[in-house]
Formats: sequence, C-alpha cells, structure tokens
Amino acid sequence: MKYLHLTILSVLMLVVASCSKSSNDDAASLLKTVPADASSVAVVNIPHTVEALGGKIDGNKISPSKDMMKIIDGSASLTPERKALLKAICDGESGISPTALVYYSAARSYISGMLDDPDKFIAFIQKHSSPEGEAPLTVRQENGARIVGLNVVIGNQFWICTEGQPDVEQLKYTQQLNDRQSFAGSEAAAKLLDPDKVINFVVDYNRTMMKMPELSYVRMGMALAFEDIAYLSGSADFRKGTLVAQASVLNSEMTEADLQIPVKKLDAADIRQLKGAADIFFAIGLSPKLTKSIAESLKDIPIAKMIAPALSEIDGTVAVRLDSSLADAEAYIQTTGKNFSDMSYIAETMLGMSVKRDGDKVIMTKGNPDFTGTVTPEEAADKLKGAWLGFMSYSVLHRDLTTMIRLTPHKKSLMVEAEITGGVEPMLKILL
Repeated sequence: MKYLHLTILSVLMLVVASCSKSSNDDAASLLKTVPADASSVAVVNIPHTVEALGGKIDGNKISPSKDMMKIIDGSASLTPERKALLKAICDGESGISPTALVYYSAARSYISGMLDDPDKFIAFIQKHSSPEGEAPLTVRQENGARIVGLNVVIGNQFWICTEGQPDVEQLKYTQQLNDRQSFAGSEAAAKLLDPDKVINFVVDYNRTMMKMPELSYVRMGMALAFEDIAYLSGSADFRKGTLVAQASVLNSEMTEADLQIPVKKLDAADIRQLKGAADIFFAIGLSPKLTKSIAESLKDIPIAKMIAPALSEIDGTVAVRLDSSLADAEAYIQTTGKNFSDMSYIAETMLGMSVKRDGDKVIMTKGNPDFTGTVTPEEAADKLKGAWLGFMSYSVLHRDLTTMIRLTPHKKSLMVEAEITGGVEPMLKILL
C-alpha cells in the first residue's frame, strides 16, 4: 500500500465523524467481530472533532474549514498524492461509514469499520494503492470475501491489515463469534463505548508486554508498583485547541489496580521556587520509603548501587526546570537535612552540576542559571498541583504546543492525565 495505511488511519482519527448514537451503535456491532483474546482494542468515535476544527459534516462528506484547508495545502509532510487522498475521503469517495475500530489480534494489526458502499471502497482502494502508471491492484474472491492487497471486505465490513498479512479465514470466523468469544462480551467492552470521547482503548497488559521482551525492566517495575496488573484503559477527547487524555491501570476484575509503593504528592510551592521560565519542567514527590523501595527494586543494576545513598537523602519534592536543548538546568530538592555528601557527589561528578544548600534544601544548577523559556514556574505549579509526578513542556512535540503529563493518586491507584494545548493550527500540523 503506497499511501493508504497511515493516511486512512490519520483521517479516521482526525476527520471522520457522525452523530454520537450512530457511531456508538456501529462500534458496539464491530466489537462483536473482535476476538476476545485481542491484546489491545481502541474504538475511534469522533462526533465533535470536525466541528471543533471548524469543519462541517453532511452525511459522509466533510467540508474542511478554510483554516484546515490552508494547513493541509501548506503541509510539507503531505505529498500531493496524500493530499488528493484526503480530499477524496472528505468528498465521500471511500465508501466508509463514519466509525472506526482499531484492534490488534495475534500477530496482525487491523483497522476495521463499516461501509456504506463496499463497491465504492474497493474501487477507492484500487485507485489510491497502485503506483502511478501501473495497473490497479486486482480483486481476489475467497469464500465470500474480497481481498485487495492488504485490505479485506466481507459484506459491509472492511479490515485494513497494518501489520502482517490478513488472515481471511480468521476474519470470516469472527463474523460468527458469540459473546464469550468476542470482545463485546468482555468486561472491557463497556469501557470502549463512551460516545463523548474521541478514542477509548483497553490494552491487555500481559499479552502486550510478552510481545515486547525489550521492556522487561518496565514490566518488572510495573509488577512491583501495582497489585494484579492486568489491563491499561483510557480515553482521549479533542477539545478546541486541546487534546485531553487519561488512563488507568486495572486489575483482572477490571477495577483500578492497587498501588503497592508509597507515593507522596509533590509540593507545588517547591516548583515556584525555581528561578524563572523554562521550556521543560519536571517534578516528583519522593519519600524515604519510596526511595528505599526504588533502590531495592534496582539492586541488581550496578549504577543503582551508586545512586541509592543519594536517593535516600531526598524527603519531599524534586523540582527541575530545563531549557529545550537540556544544556541548562536548575533543580530544587527537599532533603532529610541529615547528609548532603552522597547527593553532592552524584550531582557534581556524574551530572556536572553545581550544588549549594539552603537549610534542608539543595539547589543544583548546570550551564546558564538565568536561562528562560516559555512556561513559567507558576503555570507549571498550577498544572502539576496534586500530582505525584508531573511533566510540562513547550517544545517536546512541536514548538507551538504545550504538553502536560501527570501521574495523580486516585483512590488506591494512580491515574495518568495528559493535555496537549496550542490551538487548532499547531494541532493539525502534528496530526498531518
């Protein structure tokens, strides 16, 4: 597929829309065709995103606003072919009904959705998937399924295989799944059908992590941090100028997994002690119990043995500001006040930072201590207040976007919250 996979996915997530009730009904039907053992499932349902971006909807046709078209036309990352593809989808030429389901099953990833016009979709795939000057891809018939390249159509449902090769027999089998065999019958299904969110997702933690052995340390850390971790579940909502997302760690009963490590909320007042504005802020609340737990979990890693004594000196908030190049930094750290030597040694010899004390507080600097940026300490403190760990940046994704991520204690667990803010234009630039 020369252009189709990424562009179809981005368009489904960005500009395909319909009324909330219809989208939710289609999503519920699609879940019946997802195997219960799928390792991750995400329902994309965007009833208000187009309007938030200034566009209009008429049936399956999208009328982008003048601002949207200006950004699309001026995008350096979109080739002429992809721009033509976007226009064709907005004009309703794809035959796609405006709800999409993205799921991963076995060794294959699929984007699946409903079709208003299967023949139109087949023709659309042929037109936009063949290299210029070459004959259109042929359509194969196989036991009631039509296959074009990596795309499969059965009845009014389509699958775009984005990883591996499509398994047509498996897809046909999913049409007859009962509630026990499909994701629709799982306890996770209800978490995927919130019509007021852009995207809802559930990830089977153990199945997914087993496919990524390179993340063994992450898996070990998560197992120590949470009791009976089984799923990750969350949602995202696109509001005008801001993408808001949240996620939770769930146990095998689909309730929030209990946190097994002692967390301490950061003190927002300590963030305000940093000298000035910066492009990056980071803060975390640390207690001796937590630092001891961290050191114990990392005891088999040589460098952990070196930093463990320095970690044990922290008792409170660690607040850091950085410039976008990471060359200049300032840190404000609450300590026990008992011993500064190990922390000072690590800061000076390993991090190249200057250290000074102010009572039981340690202030570390590197490079230019008077550097400035876009986010003020007051803004970072307000956004990260109440969190255990938080991050705020103006430059990570795009120079016109501000990103905030925080881990917040919630009941006996932790919730991940994120906001990406910067207005419609920079948001579209990222998506396109």
